[in-house]
Amino acid sequence: MSEANQSVPEIPPAPESLPLIALEGAVVFPYTVISLTLDSENEAAAEAALKSNRQVLLVPRRLDAESGAPLAEQLFHVGVEARIEQSGLLPGGASGIVVRGLVRVELGEEVQRAPYPRFTFTRRPDVFERTPELEQLMVEVHAAVDAVLDLRPGVTQEIRNYVRSIDDPGHLADNTGYSPDYTYGERLELLSTFDVVERLIKVREFYRKQLALLEVQARLRQEVQEGSARQQREFYLRQQLRAIQKELGEDSPEAVELEDLREKLAAANLPEVARKEAERELARLERINASSPEYQMVRTYLEWVAELPWGKRTGHAIDVAHARQVLDEDHYGLQKVKERVLEYLAVKQRRAALGEDGGRAGREPILAFVGPPGVGKTSLGQSIARALGRSFVRMSLGGVRDEAELRGFRRTYIGSQPGRIIQELRRAGAADPVMLLDEIDKLGSDYRGDPAAALLEVLDPEQNHTFTDHYLNLPFDLSQVLFIATANNWDTVPPALRDRMEVIELSGYIEDEKVRIAQSHLIDRQLRANGLRPAEAVIEEAAIRAIINDYTREAGVRNLERNIGAVLRKVVRKIAEEGQEATGEPAAAVAPEEREGAVPAPPAAPVVVDVAFVREAWAVRASTTRPRSALTSRAWRRAWCGRRWAATSFLSRRWRLRASLN
Repeated sequence: MSEANQSVPEIPPAPESLPLIALEGAVVFPYTVISLTLDSENEAAAEAALKSNRQVLLVPRRLDAESGAPLAEQLFHVGVEARIEQSGLLPGGASGIVVRGLVRVELGEEVQRAPYPRFTFTRRPDVFERTPELEQLMVEVHAAVDAVLDLRPGVTQEIRNYVRSIDDPGHLADNTGYSPDYTYGERLELLSTFDVVERLIKVREFYRKQLALLEVQARLRQEVQEGSARQQREFYLRQQLRAIQKELGEDSPEAVELEDLREKLAAANLPEVARKEAERELARLERINASSPEYQMVRTYLEWVAELPWGKRTGHAIDVAHARQVLDEDHYGLQKVKERVLEYLAVKQRRAALGEDGGRAGREPILAFVGPPGVGKTSLGQSIARALGRSFVRMSLGGVRDEAELRGFRRTYIGSQPGRIIQELRRAGAADPVMLLDEIDKLGSDYRGDPAAALLEVLDPEQNHTFTDHYLNLPFDLSQVLFIATANNWDTVPPALRDRMEVIELSGYIEDEKVRIAQSHLIDRQLRANGLRPAEAVIEEAAIRAIINDYTREAGVRNLERNIGAVLRKVVRKIAEEGQEATGEPAAAVAPEEREGAVPAPPAAPVVVDVAFVREAWAVRASTTRPRSALTSRAWRRAWCGRRWAATSFLSRRWRLRASLN
């Protein structure tokens, strides 16, 4: 409230026009005294008023005023006529004046622009008749204002007494206009209300709304204080109880476990719904006997709730260049897949830079890699997780027939537990891992339910932010999980499940791509797997092409890696035999401790694996195993085709004989 004289100020006769000071974001009411800071535009008008009768017009600017418009269009249509009481330097050192509001005015025409604006005006003094209704209205306004001031912290008794002593209705309404609860627009509306009764009604309704808001805030503040006081009291009582039990030697393991569980739940950053459920179950657990089977069931449930990664994220800031480097290092080719992943990362990085990486637009897409076996679908998911800096979990869905394996079992059953989705999230330790749903096309269904139907909620970005496991019975946010599904045959996936995923097809590799993949990844991996050093074996490109063309028939590179390993095992055997012949001693003649600590010396020259070496290795292998390759299985295929031709000829002869008899 602004300090003012309760007595109505003396209003001098109205001149034709007065200098005008435009107010920026401030409103001056009659009967009040305030200080104003002067700038270069308003200083000339103040000086002109001081030289004449010290009267000036104070008019606020409109909310929708354009800076380039004429001054008359920028000003509000109602202002106040004021008298300059003092002028000089304000406490901050700026030039200013102290003015007293006299009466409302309606702005007229502009009669002067330079060196200061001058306007004509029409006075609008308060006109009212004291009636019982007006007196009752003033009582209600006094009561509403007094109630708000009682709830305001820091309001002195002098201010309350001053407001209670105001007897003029117009003065009472205008004096409340300086409340910090009023907005600039509400002050302008109060200033433009000429009717005193209507002005008092607006003030009464405004303060009644403020009173209701303050009462709600006070009640919430009281509840928070009572809750914190109750928690603090319980904490002290528990500490005293533990101290007493410790002195008596009755510090039971169950009490220690409950305290540890309570600390874990407090540190788990649980959402509000989960926190209330955990507190309810913990209170129930304290009342259950430790020997009861229900005690262990409730305790296991609370341990699951405490160990889940509620809102915990592990992904780092996205670097598209680093992601491209990771994908190129781990996989050769697959340009279409890499481009789609990089586009997703670029969009996510852009949203994060704009501060929009959240809500519906920020939810993770559901990608589905479809292609033949061995083309790198699973390893591509691992590379995406490494590029994002997230945890990687793989969940194989092949042969899953029970819906409860994905959504969990009810807690009413003995030995129940959450579904595999919640289990993998706990194992990952983060709420935003890359989760690979492997072999999604091989899901089954029987009398226990349809797992594909259970995945509909998981793989729907519009629903998975409130995924509810049957065991937890609490909503868990899966919207930050990057789901990647893999499949060999997309036709066997249910249509409703297909509609929720973005399909990215991975075709098979051509011969040159297989050669590059073998040289970059497969050979080094098989050298380490078979205990060879790079200096001990060299595989020529022609040998790799011979393995690809003559001994493998596949779209991926899985059999190619397997056959490279078979060839390298022949190299290991050859190196071992040559070393034994050079020393002349069998391996058994060497002491075990010497054999364990000894490092075999590298050969004088590496073993070169060429086409002839591959042919020789496969000739030995074909004599001991059933031929499956294209080269060694020709005789087997001829025999099979011969048996099939013989069977077809026999059936044809039977059909011709039956036709002749008929």
